[in-house]
Amino acid sequence: MKQKIILSIFILLLVLLISGTVYADSSSGGYTIESYDINMKVNENNTFDIFETIKVNFTGYNKHGIVRKIPLRNTVTRLDGTKSNNRAKISNISVSDSYTTSTQDGYKVLKIGSSSQTVSGEKTYKIKYNYNIGKDPLKDIDEFYYNIIGTK
Repeated sequence: MKQKIILSIFILLLVLLISGTVYADSSSGGYTIESYDINMKVNENNTFDIFETIKVNFTGYNKHGIVRKIPLRNTVTRLDGTKSNNRAKISNISVSDSYTTSTQDGYKVLKIGSSSQTVSGEKTYKIKYNYNIGKDPLKDIDEFYYNIIGTK
């Protein structure tokens, strides 16, 4: 258990260091993600309690909010060449602003903001959810892999 927590903290720090400042898709323009803070509790039952704080700077475009895509599928390739596929379940979603959810192309999609109101300047979004990766595929060791920010 102690090794699992230490490994989890190491991977989380590595992801956060690599990510640095994250920029929104430049093709859509109109905003920059100034900071992306993630706090994650790793539970014994292969679930993660995740709290995200995303600071966004909207710059002069008619934007209504942001879209957060959370990966529902994940493939892990181990050093010995074996692979494991995870299908996650997301529950207990809570967002600081109005939002809608959908599932699309292997992601839980959160559209955060209001279609009747535009946003300008700095805005902070807070997202909480439980991420369940299901049964651990290995019997002798604990395995943990999760790209917490994803590629979307």
